[in-house]
Amino acid sequence: MRQVCRRARVEAYLTEDQFTAGSEHPKRLANILDPQPGHYSKAAERLNSAETSAIVASGQDLSDVHYNLILQYLRSSGQPWRHFEYIPHPPGSLVLPPRAHQPYEFTLNSYSFSCHSSHPGNSGIQFKRPSDSIIFTGFIQAIWQIPLQGHIQTFFAVEIHKSLPASARIPFTSLPNFNTTVVDAQTSSIVYIIEPRHILTHLTMYKRPRGTYGLDRDVWAICWSLNRGRRS
Repeated sequence: MRQVCRRARVEAYLTEDQFTAGSEHPKRLANILDPQPGHYSKAAERLNSAETSAIVASGQDLSDVHYNLILQYLRSSGQPWRHFEYIPHPPGSLVLPPRAHQPYEFTLNSYSFSCHSSHPGNSGIQFKRPSDSIIFTGFIQAIWQIPLQGHIQTFFAVEIHKSLPASARIPFTSLPNFNTTVVDAQTSSIVYIIEPRHILTHLTMYKRPRGTYGLDRDVWAICWSLNRGRRS
């Protein structure tokens, strides 16, 4: 409750003219602490330590599962990122903060990408798996924005679609120009962490009932033609 009250006071203070008037530094800090949903207009600028601390403090706690997924992803780049609990940290260590801003949507190239819980239609995407660039489709389950190495970085948790059994007769297999396939409506529970650069396109999705295409389960018919070959 105390944290909720503190956040409310900070948000109210950020809207006061006396805070943003005059010096450029309060304006910049206000823009960082209270950005547009899913977008930091100062994300490209390098943050100082005070700004980084303010952003982390105003974020939400990451669950252990999500924290470890992001940490594993960062370590896969070859950099020695450390868990925040592994103290003391040597000078100059790369430490993943335990808190993040968690917007429900993120704007990329003027297109909105949303969490499945917020807008299912905007959460379906085609993307490249960071480790090997293999293309998958799935739903965005969470979005996080975290200050790392002086910049705001955005991460997505994407649960990939569950493939149908090899014995299933998918009608679009022999029609590659349709850019369409059929996947199981049940969740896969397989989650990948990606960044905006890994997203290829939104999906057009149609949920079809059991019996469609002769299948014994509910399915999604998904199409990635919205890409129109722009990203690959």
